[in-house]
Amino acid sequence: MSAESNTRAPRGFKSETADSSPSRTDFAFVKLLRDLPIFAGLDVDELDLVAGLFRKHLFKPDEIIFERESVGSEAYVILRGSVRITLDSGKPIGNFTVGHVFGELAFLDGGPRGAKAVATSPTILLIVQRSEFETLADTRTNIGRMVYKNIARELTERLRRMNHALEVSQDTWETAMFRKFD
Repeated sequence: MSAESNTRAPRGFKSETADSSPSRTDFAFVKLLRDLPIFAGLDVDELDLVAGLFRKHLFKPDEIIFERESVGSEAYVILRGSVRITLDSGKPIGNFTVGHVFGELAFLDGGPRGAKAVATSPTILLIVQRSEFETLADTRTNIGRMVYKNIARELTERLRRMNHALEVSQDTWETAMFRKFD
């Protein structure tokens, strides 16, 4: 199979390499979305509507998806490949693979990105724009309610894990600071 055929869009969502707009989305794509925690609670018809908002983009290994502090309003789903999220220092704070969602903070508020995202292998990302999602959410309120609720749940879990990591780190630091040396 050629690289060109690998970048064709499944039916029902936009692509930067091909455009297709049938009335129903590819079942496999809807199934992929259904399996993502961010879309939990949506029925098949709602998932079909959401699927129509995505466009697909192929990234080469080491290609930058976005820079830290860049303004963005997109969220990303990894269809194929992997992505590393790093701080300015280059220290990785996350490695994501097929099915993971990232970029939710800028998707929520359109603010600057908190980290840098780089493809670590040939990677196909599904990209959704906040403005398009909000237009759909305004008319289909259950979709907006469920997706925003699921994003809030995921971000809350990440914050709790971070708080725990900071606690452990603080305990280690305090122990080292006040340890008696013989």
